[in-house]
Amino acid sequence: MVPLVTSPEQPAPVEPVIEIEPDTPTDPTPLAPERRRRGRFVAVGAAAVAVALLAGGGTFAVAAWNRALGRQPADALPASVFAFAQLDLRPGLGQRVAGDALVRRAGAAGSPVDLLRELRSPLAEMLDLKDTKLHTWWEGRAGTAKWTHGGQLVTLAAVASADDARTRAALSAVRDARAKGKGSKLGFVLADGYAVIAVADRTDSQAAAEAAVAEARAASLADDAGYRGAVRRLPADRLAVGWADLDRVRTAPPALLAELTPGLSPGEVEKYLHGVVVAAATAADGALEVRSRLIGGTLPRSDAPAARGWLDDTPGRPAQATAAELPGGFGVDTLMLDSAAFMLLPAPSGDAAGGGDYEEVAAGVFERHERDMRAGRAGIDSVNSVGPGSGATVDVRMVDAAAARRLGAAATRAFGRGAVVRVAGDRVSVTGAGRRAAGSRLGDDPTYRRALAGVPASAEVATFMGEQMWDSAAEAAGGDFRPTRAIEAVGAGYWYDGADTVGLARVLVG
Repeated sequence: MVPLVTSPEQPAPVEPVIEIEPDTPTDPTPLAPERRRRGRFVAVGAAAVAVALLAGGGTFAVAAWNRALGRQPADALPASVFAFAQLDLRPGLGQRVAGDALVRRAGAAGSPVDLLRELRSPLAEMLDLKDTKLHTWWEGRAGTAKWTHGGQLVTLAAVASADDARTRAALSAVRDARAKGKGSKLGFVLADGYAVIAVADRTDSQAAAEAAVAEARAASLADDAGYRGAVRRLPADRLAVGWADLDRVRTAPPALLAELTPGLSPGEVEKYLHGVVVAAATAADGALEVRSRLIGGTLPRSDAPAARGWLDDTPGRPAQATAAELPGGFGVDTLMLDSAAFMLLPAPSGDAAGGGDYEEVAAGVFERHERDMRAGRAGIDSVNSVGPGSGATVDVRMVDAAAARRLGAAATRAFGRGAVVRVAGDRVSVTGAGRRAAGSRLGDDPTYRRALAGVPASAEVATFMGEQMWDSAAEAAGGDFRPTRAIEAVGAGYWYDGADTVGLARVLVG
């Protein structure tokens, strides 16, 4: 049995981006104007650099500014995990300054503490620790991983402990309570500043936690060459990181594979689960950036026109717009992040629709012709208008003119007089009758350009969601979920970098 260990030499504590104090009252004082805030953060950054230089010299200052110091969750977890994700509220000084500015910017409707309180519950749920009073004992770093013990799937978590006595008391209470119930069981080991937690349904969770700690001491994920090589392709200083070995997942035993890949068919698993995928979230220029890279894997390629340039040419300033290259058998779902564009098109006529759910019927008009599509673009003028007045539009480039005529005829039958269907060569457009004429293009909009900054014109997929989308999402969530209300716009895309597939998403905050 691995003994419970508390490291006698803990590194000096580093303040997180924002302290999460459960009993701290909301500060009623309004935030200072933007210009003063910006000046404050510049001053904080300069002061941080000066302190680091005085305290430890130039080498330490550069290291502390560019990356997080101290033990990481990946150091506490075994190298044999399938997938891993980490949140770090104690990053390097550079991300700490940028992250603090971003959190305060996002919390303009309330305090930063309020904002992070709202994010604390999803974090606890992700770690399967909803009942552990996580906020009372964690120190700002946490990671979770999928692993196996005794041939059974186990969820591991490595959570930095702020107070080992408090951590042991909280986790012991949860472990004992779960032991009496019928659900998943919890085991844990306190080791070297982390609580390593195992949650399992069909294996001994305490034995799993002890085995995970023992394996990590011999071979941790942080020391794994494949993991190190993958995360090295990302920014060194980051607020969050995700990693998965898709080859390891694909070759798992069948019963385990089904648990790891719910919703994927065996053919899809064999086709797409290759290589390693890695992603990181960072704060930069008033935005949260998520950069991802698929290394050694394959995603479908197309010879269709580049999506980003096509998206730039979208008329007007729609609330949501997406352009995507669509290789055969892949892509109708990427025409929009969801089926909202199809749902907002004019209602299909009853005779042609053949009954059924409206959203599915509308999307089905395009799905039946998916394999003949080369590229697609879609936009919604307003998320609050449904039917002929919505102004939604779908623009598709087909493999040839004959395929375009077939889709055009099907769209005309399905959507009737509520939409305008045009066929020109290999191109088909279906536009809601209420769409407004546009005197500008999306690429001229400054918010759009900020959201898509870094996505090249050659991107296979490019998408933009404006503020109206997020205001509606906040209303649907009850109107008080501040992280949603703080979003100004989102832009994203993916493209190829040699043999790798690269993705970038930018969430504009403010």
